[in-house]
Amino acid sequence: MSKMMIWFMVFSAAFLNGSWVAAQDEPAAYIGSQSQFRDYLNAEMYYPEIARVQNLNADIRVDFLVKASGEVVAAIASGKESDVFGDEAIRLVRRAIWRPGVAWGKAADMKTYVTISFSYKKYQRCVRRRGYDFPTTDSLQADTSIKVYETRQTDAPATALLKIGENLGQYLNKNLHYPEAARKQSISGRVKVRFVIEPAGYAAHYIVEEGVNGGCTEEALRLISEMHWKPAMKNGIAVRSWYFMSFGFGANGSDFQYFPTNQGGGSMN
Repeated sequence: MSKMMIWFMVFSAAFLNGSWVAAQDEPAAYIGSQSQFRDYLNAEMYYPEIARVQNLNADIRVDFLVKASGEVVAAIASGKESDVFGDEAIRLVRRAIWRPGVAWGKAADMKTYVTISFSYKKYQRCVRRRGYDFPTTDSLQADTSIKVYETRQTDAPATALLKIGENLGQYLNKNLHYPEAARKQSISGRVKVRFVIEPAGYAAHYIVEEGVNGGCTEEALRLISEMHWKPAMKNGIAVRSWYFMSFGFGANGSDFQYFPTNQGGGSMN
């Protein structure tokens, strides 16, 4: 093989999601899976009033830069009806949590894009399922910024909404299941997850700090996603905040940790 060919293979680059990325590096991406990103959109999206009146649907592309810090900047919406849906598409992108790209082994500023579909019929189904239109609770005023608070920055931390007389440990014992695949293979361990409690009372943007095979990680995420929450409060306003949960499986079964967390809860402005 010629020296020129070897040089090309080592330094070749791929064009991915609108960004040139060195072949051995990683593009910027949403912190969770594609299905988790869709769940977040279904929980957070707000349909513009003019789009409701005119029954408009559209696919909006948002190009943006994810900085090495994870901050989203320079977001631009494009596509048919972007004048109607563009602001909401950009809001959704900026409120998501993004993993920065990696270039030559280090976090780096990197461009990427996502396409968000707006369908009024689908949106109406989402509203019926989630129980609210604008993404906040009926009785609480919500912070509309993208900042995610650390626990020490709030006046009251986020808490799980449970039945009267039930504590969180009892709820987890009753609802967390040891997956059959893990049971058959005698898999045990602890799943540790950090995530955001949104002002509307749902969890999103899961960061799995430790996972366990055999379906255990998926089971932990399932349970968190099905829970309802009272959001953290600051100055009488519901705010976004970080929360941490740890689930024991197998030999660590019925072993839980859960608390609002200061880990990684810096401002995302």
